[in-house]
Amino acid sequence: MIDRFPARLAIVHMLPAVAAAHGVDHRQILASVGVDGGDDGWANGVVARARIAEVLATLARRTGDAMIGLDLARAADPGALGPPGLALGAGRTLGQSLMSHIRQMPALQGGVSYRLERSGASARLTHRLWGGTAEEARVLNEGVAGFIVGAIRGILGDDCAALHVTLPHRPLACTRDYDDRLGAAVTFRAGDGIVIEFDAALLDQPNCRLADGPGGPALPLDRDSGRIEDEALITALDLLFVPAAMAGQVSVECAARALGLSPRSLQRRLAALGTSYERQLDDWRHRSARQALVGGETPIQTIARGLGYADASHFIRAFHRWEGSAPAEWRKTRRADPL
Repeated sequence: MIDRFPARLAIVHMLPAVAAAHGVDHRQILASVGVDGGDDGWANGVVARARIAEVLATLARRTGDAMIGLDLARAADPGALGPPGLALGAGRTLGQSLMSHIRQMPALQGGVSYRLERSGASARLTHRLWGGTAEEARVLNEGVAGFIVGAIRGILGDDCAALHVTLPHRPLACTRDYDDRLGAAVTFRAGDGIVIEFDAALLDQPNCRLADGPGGPALPLDRDSGRIEDEALITALDLLFVPAAMAGQVSVECAARALGLSPRSLQRRLAALGTSYERQLDDWRHRSARQALVGGETPIQTIARGLGYADASHFIRAFHRWEGSAPAEWRKTRRADPL
C-alpha cells in the first residue's frame, strides 16, 4: 500500500545543499516525482509522504550512498520545519522540547505515532509511521532517526550522554557505519518503528538552544534572594507560557513547579497583584493569537496547538469571546491593521 498520508516538502528542505555536495541536481530529483524545484517555493508544498520517500530513494541511487538519509538529517535546520521544528528550540528542558515537538507534529505530516515514555531510570522515544510499504518506511525511518538524534544532541550540547537507537529493518551497510554517522549505538531488529533510549535524567537537562543559556531565557530572579519578586511575576509567566503551550502543559501546577512555587502560593501572589493565573494565561493567548493571525497563513489548527489548546474548537470559542468573531473571519478583516 502506497503511503498517502500528507507531508510537507519542508521535510527535505536540505535536499539542494546535500545533493549539490554529491554533484547531483536536486531539481531533477524533484521533477522525477512531479515537483517543480525551480525556486525555493517548492519546500512549502504538501505531497503524499510516499513522494518524500521516493525523493530520498532517488537521491540514494544517484549518489550511490544507501545511507544518504542520515546526511540529510545532519544538514537539517529545525526552524525550516515550521512549528514542529521551532518547538525543539522553545522547550526549557529536553523533555519539554521533545513533548512540544511531538505535539506539533501534525503540522508537518500525518500518519505518525510518536511517544515519549519515562520508566524508572530510562527514557524511551518511539516513532512509528503508518501506511506505506516496508521500503518507504525504511528510507524515511533512517532520516527521522538521524534528525531526532541530532536534535537531542543539539538541545543537550556537551551534556549529551549515550543514546541507543533501534531501527526496524535490515542494515544496508556495516553497523559501524551507522554508529559513526548517527553518533549513537544502533541495533537492527524487526519492529513497528524507531526506538531511541537514553538516561531519563537527561529529560530534565536545560535546552542549550535557548538564547540566554542553560534553562532558557533568564527568569527575573532577585540577585540576592534568588526568588521572583511580585513585580516580576507577570514577566516570568509570559516567559513560561510559550514553551508550556507548545508542549500542552499550561496548568497552574506546571507553571508553579517551573517557578519553584506551590500552586497555592502562585495563585495567592497573583491575587495580591489583582490578577490570577487563568487571567494571565488568557491574556497571553489573546495577544499571541492576534499576532499569529496577522502574521501569515498559519492554519487555525496549528495556531491552536501553539497556544496550548487541546482542540481547535476551544480556541475558536475563546477567540470569539475576545474579538466577537471567528479567527478566520478576524484575519480577513484585520490582517492589514496594526495590532
